[in-house]
Amino acid sequence: MSPLSLMRSPDREASPQSPPVPARRVTVRLDPDRIWRWQLWLLDALARAGIGQVAVAFGPGHPLPPALRLLLSLERQIYRLRGEQAADLVDPGDLRAFGPKVASGPEGGPDLVIDLTGDPCAAGGPCLQPLYGGLAGDDALLDALLAGEPVRLRLAGSPHRADADLLPAAECRTVLTRSLNRVFSTVLSLCLAEALGPLAAPERRAGVAVRARSARPGAAALGAFLARTAAAKLAARLTRLCTTAPHWRVGWRPLSGEADFTGRTGQVPGGYAVLPDDGRRYYADPFVLAEAGRRFLFVEEYGYAGGKGLISAAEIGPDGRIGTPRPVIEEAHHLSYPFVFAHAGAHYMIPESSSCRRVELYRATRLPDRWERVAILLDGIAASDVTLTRMRGTWWMFAGTHPWQSSVRDTLSLFSAPDLLGPWTPHPQNPVVVDLRAARPGGALYRKGGHLWRPAQDATGGYGSALSLCRIDRLTPTEYRQSLETVLRPGGPWATAGLHTLNRGGGIEVIDGLF
Repeated sequence: MSPLSLMRSPDREASPQSPPVPARRVTVRLDPDRIWRWQLWLLDALARAGIGQVAVAFGPGHPLPPALRLLLSLERQIYRLRGEQAADLVDPGDLRAFGPKVASGPEGGPDLVIDLTGDPCAAGGPCLQPLYGGLAGDDALLDALLAGEPVRLRLAGSPHRADADLLPAAECRTVLTRSLNRVFSTVLSLCLAEALGPLAAPERRAGVAVRARSARPGAAALGAFLARTAAAKLAARLTRLCTTAPHWRVGWRPLSGEADFTGRTGQVPGGYAVLPDDGRRYYADPFVLAEAGRRFLFVEEYGYAGGKGLISAAEIGPDGRIGTPRPVIEEAHHLSYPFVFAHAGAHYMIPESSSCRRVELYRATRLPDRWERVAILLDGIAASDVTLTRMRGTWWMFAGTHPWQSSVRDTLSLFSAPDLLGPWTPHPQNPVVVDLRAARPGGALYRKGGHLWRPAQDATGGYGSALSLCRIDRLTPTEYRQSLETVLRPGGPWATAGLHTLNRGGGIEVIDGLF
């Protein structure tokens, strides 16, 4: 394998409607003593995107402590980490395809510098630099991961992201390599989006004050990490031996009116009826579709024996009772999150099919049990929990995305189209949200107080740990902003360990919870 025969960005490859990349010169500054594989992936993605010139420059070296190098090497063997990892340390010789070729002079300098050295940016012009807890350099990231603290990421020099902390997920806190893979892949996506997107006006691209780099993690931090992870693994094993595995359940309740909807009240009420199961499967991701006086519940049905999900449906009777869900769509790959909606006299569904890297559209030929696949809206993209809305003649697609080795929990991307069948265009600010509290979709959008709102999954306590209610403050072809207003947590009237999806329709509210 050649040095640059590397993992590509699925989002960029699969989005032919992306705006053409302007010709520009980008220089990536690296620390010669700690070159990570994700940095090669970034260079490769920039080159494949057809950008004018990609150059490499080296700053001062800051060797990684030998104990940390040893830990990363041991983790690869112990946890059988196959293939290339974003957190692999690579030889500087692998950069020979680029080489240091930075032009000098005010007219010959780069249009953008991406500084990954951890030192103050030396560029005289626009400079992009990731900060962790306000500190430059990945030592600050290592400090946070070794201490078990949240990672707070900021992209200094970005006109869109420099003023707010991003909260990437690093859910595998007992394996440092996997945590680094997650965060590094997110940083890669952000740097690529900035480099390929519209550059800000010069007065908005000025450098920002960056605090000094963090001190290198020492033996004490590494020892504390190993002790804490050993204890966590032992506790997890004892929990598995002594308790029943968590189980998702679907609940429903009648609504007295639209104002009674949990999305509007911000409070999880009691009084949910529980959709029974036989213990060999669980039901999750509930959606409701009302048509001609009939109401149907659609859910993910996950059979433990088969190890994958399918879409099942049941009719909701006039008395509010729900029968046993029956399979209506099953594929060779996993299906979940049956987003159902009506449009132009037809009924459609987009089940999550991220494992096959497609967004597939189905149309009902008979409700609720006969469906045909009519289109592939996006191809080559692993998109989770796709949710559509239409506003002023434009279709908007909200999707959890996770290119490279990033998490499925922390990133939201947007796509738009003039028609349901496309063509679908990625938003220029993608990813528009990086926040494990409020990124991945958790149900259909709704209106409240003149604004559009969206439920989102909060993964701060683990996958599906809570639901966030987010107000959309700005949604245009060039901008997206949202505010996290309310977090619905389990432990009260509904569920004990997690909340995942919230929807309503036909006078019924549906929710799922982890017990």
